[in-house]
Amino acid sequence: MRLIVAIAVLWLTCFSVAAAPQTIHALAMNGEPRYAADFDHLDYANPNAPKGGTLRRAEIGTFDNLNPFLLTGRITTGLQEALLLTYDSLMARAWNEPFTMYGMVAESVTIPAERNWIEFHLDPKARFNDGKPITAADIAFSHGILMKHGRPNQRRIYKLVEKITIKNPRTIRFDLGPGYDRETVMILAGMPVLPKHYWAKRDFSKTTLTPPVGSGPYQLKSVEAGRNAEFVRVKNYWAKDKPFNRGLYNFDVLRYNFYRDDNAALLALGAGQFDLRREWSPVVWKRDYTFEAIKQGDIILETFDNGRPARARFLVYNMRRKPFDDINIRKGLAYAFDFEWINKNLFLDTQTRLDSIFMNSELAYQGADKFQAPKTNGSGMAGLRPNLRLAMKAFNKAGFVFKNNVMIDGKTGKPFAFEILLNDANDEKLALELSRSLARIGVKVTLRTVDTAQYTGRLSTFDFDMTMNFWRNSLSPGTEQASYWGSAAAAMEGSFNYSGLKSDAVDTQIGLLTKARTREGLVAAARSLDNLVMNSWIGIPLYDAVQDRIAYRKGIKHPDLTPLYGPTLETWWYDGPK
Repeated sequence: MRLIVAIAVLWLTCFSVAAAPQTIHALAMNGEPRYAADFDHLDYANPNAPKGGTLRRAEIGTFDNLNPFLLTGRITTGLQEALLLTYDSLMARAWNEPFTMYGMVAESVTIPAERNWIEFHLDPKARFNDGKPITAADIAFSHGILMKHGRPNQRRIYKLVEKITIKNPRTIRFDLGPGYDRETVMILAGMPVLPKHYWAKRDFSKTTLTPPVGSGPYQLKSVEAGRNAEFVRVKNYWAKDKPFNRGLYNFDVLRYNFYRDDNAALLALGAGQFDLRREWSPVVWKRDYTFEAIKQGDIILETFDNGRPARARFLVYNMRRKPFDDINIRKGLAYAFDFEWINKNLFLDTQTRLDSIFMNSELAYQGADKFQAPKTNGSGMAGLRPNLRLAMKAFNKAGFVFKNNVMIDGKTGKPFAFEILLNDANDEKLALELSRSLARIGVKVTLRTVDTAQYTGRLSTFDFDMTMNFWRNSLSPGTEQASYWGSAAAAMEGSFNYSGLKSDAVDTQIGLLTKARTREGLVAAARSLDNLVMNSWIGIPLYDAVQDRIAYRKGIKHPDLTPLYGPTLETWWYDGPK
């Protein structure tokens, strides 16, 4: 009896030790953090990078708001990124890891194995840029105001908090309610910290052109609405000596000039009016970067590899509708898409064909039965004919026959015809090429390009036959995959399961993915999910250009190591003439 009691006590003791909450300085989604708590600096940053200089950037369009957390108002992408640099978050993300957070405003956290609550311990040195200390009350305020007025992804996660407890001015605990998962605490750790005292007499829901008070490495110095905005590095920035920040935020000034269109901005780069440009179009990169400053070596063109997933872009079938519920139809339509000819003639051979929802990353399936889209020799119609014959065979399997130059349903006699719903006139060329190919085998395709409001409405109610869209994935996929591919989301209006995919096997892999506690487990589940989704033929897979392309002026430097997610401009510096 004593032996049994002793074993029971030992078991309970071991269980209690194993399950006891831990106080840690770094929080990883799966597995262990890459860096030790006392690391010297991030390995993709140069700790000896000199401080100084001005980085001038071009932005396309205009702006009428300086609150980056609101949906209302206009903020260009680059300006929003700069505004976010004026705010520190509880923990900061390292871009050479799939998903790991390191202490920033919160120097450490306490968390249980179940991740159903998290306690943040604030750095006593943490200050807003007006000198006032950051307290737990500011954290509670930030959560509340962003849950009410923030972006949809923020509101969705923050609403999972069931209870907030301020233990003392530097300690705050969030208890989670139903629906949380392992990623929830990670999203909370990335929450930006807003000053309660600043917003006490201001309306957070209204757009503003007044530079707000933040706590980050930069602050907005001046702004001319619609024309330019200038940020200066905060010299007494409270976190400048943190190891995480060594080698980051090296320019004294970040200046954004606004141009009416992209062509004007490109010409301005050649004329020396700004210093750095990310080029998102591989066609423009290949065709239009020919100005004299490049030939003279004053502007450097560089491409960077990265390990982040490419956009999963498809001509998406609506499998809720006939005949797209038949996989033979879906395969047959894909045979009529001549990617090789399109890539050569429309995109100057700059695009890579999609073969995975996680293409270009370690999450992509690599097995023997890996998905492959139909191919041609790129010669045009002559090279496409064998594929069109295969398309007709696939349609025959689905009960369609080719009669009097029209593809018809063998049972009803109804012609095979459908509509492609588009939101961007630039996509019409691509859809037209598919429609021309299908017309040769008797399938009639109608293109309909609508405005954003109508497109969004029809997409959210799944009111389309086929559309062009994409899914964006990170290196740490989680619950969003259920909204992309899960059976429950297929019937849920407003979800991102545009294709209407329903599969028990897919649901199982999504469950394994969201519950994975190790990186190896997550990668295995992601690869299996990828294989299942791609081989369901949810659409005609399109393409992406997976490298990053940056043109920058001589004198601007970057570290030798490119992070997993691609170039991180916070690590770049100026080392030219003063």
